[in-house]
Amino acid sequence: MEELKQDLEVTKLELKKTQVLLKQAEEKNNIIQLELEDYRAELEETRKELANVTVEWKASAGELRELKAKDQTGFLLTDGDLVERQLEEIFHTAVRLDEDIKQQVARVLWVYEYDGLTDADVDFETIEVKGDSSLAKEKKRSRERPVVIAPALVKRGKSTGQDFHIENTLLKIVVLRD
Repeated sequence: MEELKQDLEVTKLELKKTQVLLKQAEEKNNIIQLELEDYRAELEETRKELANVTVEWKASAGELRELKAKDQTGFLLTDGDLVERQLEEIFHTAVRLDEDIKQQVARVLWVYEYDGLTDADVDFETIEVKGDSSLAKEKKRSRERPVVIAPALVKRGKSTGQDFHIENTLLKIVVLRD
């Protein structure tokens, strides 16, 4: 009888452990589902933004064709259709790359924002400055907006879905200052 009681206690403990593990697994699953929903929402938002950019780029390519036709200075642009095809190819390649990145479990972000250089604000791990980069001159021109040549690419977490608190800069943001 005593042996049965001990077996019953052991079974109850194992059941409690199993229930705790099950609850932890459910919590992890819920977190993953929330992250996936965020990724899907970001992907949809990115697709909408890129659709708008496509329209803008096509309009810009049309303006380039008009400039070529109206150019009176002797400065010749390359063929407007060629420019449009090149811009579209660059754009579509960027869209495919962004879609591939968005499908990773790790969170990968494009960082476009850059407001001016100050000693306190500059993160030299994520920013690369082209041109004159002395901080003294930059502080004087802090009202000017730099031109972002290429956004930064930042990855949070691992492809396995772990360590979302760790952030790695894959590509620095490239800005242009005179």
